[in-house]
Amino acid sequence: MIKKLFALSVLLLLALHLPAFELGLAAGSISKPASFCYGLSFSSGAFVPLVFLEFEGWRVDEDGLKQLTAGVKLRPKLGSFSPYAIVGAGSEFRTLSLRFSEQDFFTFVGGGLHLYLSGMLSLRGDLRLQHLPYGNRFRASGGLFIHL
Repeated sequence: MIKKLFALSVLLLLALHLPAFELGLAAGSISKPASFCYGLSFSSGAFVPLVFLEFEGWRVDEDGLKQLTAGVKLRPKLGSFSPYAIVGAGSEFRTLSLRFSEQDFFTFVGGGLHLYLSGMLSLRGDLRLQHLPYGNRFRASGGLFIHL
């Protein structure tokens, strides 16, 4: 009986702690080769306060080079500002396939700042260092985000 009550209590706490979602459009510049990039970002935080899982998809250049990334973001909220640090990994490719030889995998670290315009809307500035097999490069971007 105690195990069932404990399990029910945990499930109730998880249900009450609804996850936080953020969705945004971002654009910026990436070095080596220097080019315009744009993408879509989705983050979710649920069970650990201040920790978010982030997933992004980017188009890097005019030739169709794309990136998919996933990272763990530490983001405290300090009034209308929310600085963050992120670490993660990603894949760069021309066409998405299961042939890993056609993809370049990389790791990244970075940080940025969300400036809240309202409770549900923010502007984000972001700088990331990507470590690819053929060298390092920086991505600087900014975007508009909706927080639910």
